[in-house]
Amino acid sequence: MADVAREAERLDIFISYSRRDSLDFADQLAKALEALGFRPIFDREDISGGEEWKARLGQMILEADTVVFVLSPQSAASPICAWEVEEAARLAKRILPVIAIPLGEGQAPERLDRLNFIHFCADPSVPGSGFGQGLMKLNLALRTDLGWLREHRALLQRAVTWDERGHDPDRLVRGSLLAEAERWVASRPATAPDITDLQRAYLQASREAEDEASQALRQQLDERERLVREKEAATGRERHALMRQRRLWKAVGGLMLCTIAGLVAVIYKEPLAELWFEQTTVRRFIADVVRPHVLTVEQERALASGGTFRECSSLSCPEMVVVPSGQFEMGSPDTEKLRKPDEGPTRSVTIPHSFAVGRYEVTWDEWKLCVEMHGCDGKPTGSAGYGEGRHPVINVSWDQAVEYVSWLSRVTGRHYRLLSEAEWEYAARARTKGPFSFPDESAICEYANSADRSAKERYSDWCGVGVCDDGEADIAEVGTYRSNQFGLQDMHGNVLEWVQDCYGPYASAPNGSTTTGAQDGQTCYRVVRGGAWYFPPADLRSARRFYYDRSIRNHYTGFRVARELLH
Repeated sequence: MADVAREAERLDIFISYSRRDSLDFADQLAKALEALGFRPIFDREDISGGEEWKARLGQMILEADTVVFVLSPQSAASPICAWEVEEAARLAKRILPVIAIPLGEGQAPERLDRLNFIHFCADPSVPGSGFGQGLMKLNLALRTDLGWLREHRALLQRAVTWDERGHDPDRLVRGSLLAEAERWVASRPATAPDITDLQRAYLQASREAEDEASQALRQQLDERERLVREKEAATGRERHALMRQRRLWKAVGGLMLCTIAGLVAVIYKEPLAELWFEQTTVRRFIADVVRPHVLTVEQERALASGGTFRECSSLSCPEMVVVPSGQFEMGSPDTEKLRKPDEGPTRSVTIPHSFAVGRYEVTWDEWKLCVEMHGCDGKPTGSAGYGEGRHPVINVSWDQAVEYVSWLSRVTGRHYRLLSEAEWEYAARARTKGPFSFPDESAICEYANSADRSAKERYSDWCGVGVCDDGEADIAEVGTYRSNQFGLQDMHGNVLEWVQDCYGPYASAPNGSTTTGAQDGQTCYRVVRGGAWYFPPADLRSARRFYYDRSIRNHYTGFRVARELLH
């Protein structure tokens, strides 16, 4: 199941092409898409007689987010290519036709002829045609409604598994997951593919099972309420008889008080339980574990750059490192190898005061303490088999990360928060100016957990992995690799880290500002930094930027905390 979940997080592109054409264009297109961060899938082998080719190609199409159809006279006439288009349409996959070799009038298949073509061949009659221009247009089209497409594939795979297992009720979605799936269907963008009949049947079966369970629960509550009413009626009759006996008035009054107290306890059971937990367990935790270790004003003012502290008595809260104030050039220059357009233009940023940064990414031990103290919602977060304890917490949304730093601020009485995007890059660079905070890419396995030879041994289908071996095939415990000059570890690789900022262009942020996007706002994408364990070395650079919807949770994203200091 962990492998299926990881696969669902990738953006896979199935390339449909005719085997009668030269393989050069399909190979060139696949390499270009891979360089843009996509994962191309296509069959390089001819279809042999008697082979179950529909099963092989059908599985590739099912696992893909989008089907790119390479149009040529040969593919337009190919029955196999025609079947691939129909199968993609049956599964409601988004289809993007690209012109590799010009077609004659009316030569394109009818289903594709209704779509907009992207021209990769240089055609004087089509402005802006050519491989480079076509790749830019294809990249833009693929990134449109990216998050929605990922959810489409994930839901389709759930529905297929449910259908293959004879409509197994244990495979249905329930509760908040069902509500999220129904909201996702209702929010379908105009440019996104249709919802398949199988997906609709799957959600309908899930809703019916949920309604049936809700109905059973309502019946139980109705029965309980009936019993309470009967009991109250019996109590009333008894009270009436007792009231006629003047000598028992005091006993009747006591019974009434007990009844009222019982009803209050039933009505306010959950709030009272939470209040009791706050007044006993949480207060005792703060008094015994936190308060004796919170820095005094004198201790805080005496902190020097590189100094460390931990404001609790165990390893269950973050160890903090003091990062000095300073100035740096944010982003990457045009000359930096494999840089992305959103990494520029470079801009001068001043960090006016020292601040504290977590030495490591927040761990499972630290996260679970927040959950145990009712400060964080731990559902449905899970490690997906990658390890807990001192491993970085994963499968947390941006909102959950903010919830954690808010809880940490509440129990310590100090201002903990997420890093701004500029603060993160400043802390990661640690006064360096190159792509990494270490000398060059050859040393990456000493400082970072990325896709390397260990990962290649476990995931043999991976391409573009590093040439060294960092000793970990997937997520490593925090602190496994060397620290940068500020004393911070795992700034490159292991897991991506949420930061505070909304994603925005550098051109709109004034020089000197430590923010690159709005700090609030309910609809913006939030920035993640640092790269992850299965990313190639180029995606671990100090200036590399990524962004997700704030509600996204996946197997390679966690967070790191910051703390304001007195000045």
